Amino acid sequence: MLPGAILHADWSGAPGGRKRWIATAALRGSTYHVEKVRSAAATNPLGAAAEALPRPVLAGFDFPIGLPRAFASAAGVDLFEHWLTEVGHGRWSNFLEPSQSPSLGQPFYPLSTLPKGSTSRRTLADGLGLTFSELLRACEEGNDNRGNASSLFWLCGAQQVGRAAIHGWREVLQVASGSLDMGFWPFAGSLDQLLAQHEVVVVETYPREFYMPLGLPRSGWSKRRQGDRILRGAELHRWAESHEIKLSPEVGDQVADGFGGASFGEDAFDAFAGLLGMIGVVTGSLPGGEPPSTFSHARTVEGWIFGRE
Repeated sequence: MLPGAILHADWSGAPGGRKRWIATAALRGSTYHVEKVRSAAATNPLGAAAEALPRPVLAGFDFPIGLPRAFASAAGVDLFEHWLTEVGHGRWSNFLEPSQSPSLGQPFYPLSTLPKGSTSRRTLADGLGLTFSELLRACEEGNDNRGNASSLFWLCGAQQVGRAAIHGWREVLQVASGSLDMGFWPFAGSLDQLLAQHEVVVVETYPREFYMPLGLPRSGWSKRRQGDRILRGAELHRWAESHEIKLSPEVGDQVADGFGGASFGEDAFDAFAGLLGMIGVVTGSLPGGEPPSTFSHARTVEGWIFGRE
């Protein structure tokens, strides 16, 4: 089943939201038309943007949607989808607040106010009663496309994803779940099942996972450089044309310009690349990405990255 529209958000936890961008495409006949790549600094992508799109909507977000299974076991979490509705209440009232003394009820570490050099991975792991390697989900382990991702709860370094998850869970998913008929892949079934049952289906993405399948080289370029984004954007445009994906004139101009010279150009680029990857998966041009049937934790607590084999 093809979704009526696809939305992809490159979502950062950086202050101000300037590095949050969304790209959208709508199905017309049998062809997807990429209509917008725009800032989401002041909007919830599952608000007005999703409301204007034809149903069902497949919405991808570049932040973790799931918990490491060792953590979930220690914390007594059986089903991520149900547990997410409890975050911010009762036992989980402080779960999304970073702490200087990490615990199972408040695991994000460290506080941004702690002095540099005073934090360690050992403090995080010991506070949770786990090893640091147990804080990585199976879908975050490295493959041919990329190295290991960062741990959800470790709020240090350039690769940190925890702050995006904090903002995404609280400001996007929890808010939208109160007003939308929404399902979370892969927790409640296969993609086809969820698209048939819900108006909006949310998936986790990692744009870099799509780079090589979309024909981009693994190394020798940087999305942080506008010149490289222009070159790689031309390749993405050709890939889209060869797979009968249409770009609006506005998006075509953005791609040709490398999404501008500002620092958020890399985020707009990833929003676009992730959208093409999602379209490729649902149309069968790229691998499907359903988690292995033998890995039951992917459908209960850990989740999976859309498009990852």
